[in-house]
Amino acid sequence: MEHGVYIVDLEMKAVPRLPKSRLHPITIKADKYPVVLDERGIIVESCKKRVCKSLMKNKAVNYDNYVVTLKYTNPKFSTKVYGT
Repeated sequence: MEHGVYIVDLEMKAVPRLPKSRLHPITIKADKYPVVLDERGIIVESCKKRVCKSLMKNKAVNYDNYVVTLKYTNPKFSTKVYGT
């Protein structure tokens, strides 16, 4: 697998860290979403946080109070990553 931008289908699940929290669990599915994958097919950590916060929209204020898992399927190569 080549390092670059891939178009994938995402499924994000966010569960509150504390069991007695007033926050609700979040489940979001997104089709045809661009992400950066490395040579091993793993989402780059800086990209993962940006994608999750983008999917959570106004609930991203409490991002650090959630345990977030991000799964993807159907990776299709889009372009190489240029620059940094």
